[in-house]
Amino acid sequence: MRLLDFIERIAGIMNSTDDAKVIAIIPARSGSKGLIKKNIQFLGDKPLMAWTIEAAVECDLVDRTVVTTDSLEFAEIARKFGASVPFLRPDELASDSARVEDALIHAVEWIEQHEGIEYDIVVLLQITDVFRNRSIVSDVVKALLDDPDLDSAFAVKPDFKNYWRKNNNDASRIS
Repeated sequence: MRLLDFIERIAGIMNSTDDAKVIAIIPARSGSKGLIKKNIQFLGDKPLMAWTIEAAVECDLVDRTVVTTDSLEFAEIARKFGASVPFLRPDELASDSARVEDALIHAVEWIEQHEGIEYDIVVLLQITDVFRNRSIVSDVVKALLDDPDLDSAFAVKPDFKNYWRKNNNDASRIS
């Protein structure tokens, strides 16, 4: 299924915003090459994925938080922080060349086919965006609920990162 067809189908499901069912889907592929097992490395006092799971779970407008992963280890950690992991993602959707859109579509279709549940709004949350404002998930869902003409929404924010390079025991700013 093409992504645009998927968005149109999800948008067509929604009858009333009063009883809209919202699912947050968090992709967590285990095959990171640059930083091995990046999604479960600790950032502060918890694994990287925990920050995103908690943002979704703590949003009152999200009915369910699902992590789509190819790893039993990642699934166990996701469940520990409150996410549902009803399936393991197939290998072909967890390769280096796999698109996140395909994993998202697979997750929604799996839930519809195996659990018989259709969601009105699908929220895609990337694990590596850990510094999202806590209200951003609610703000995006509210935008979709408030405007029936919208079939998708996303959030962006200015980024003023300072990148640094480590050279032996010294660090220099990359300009």
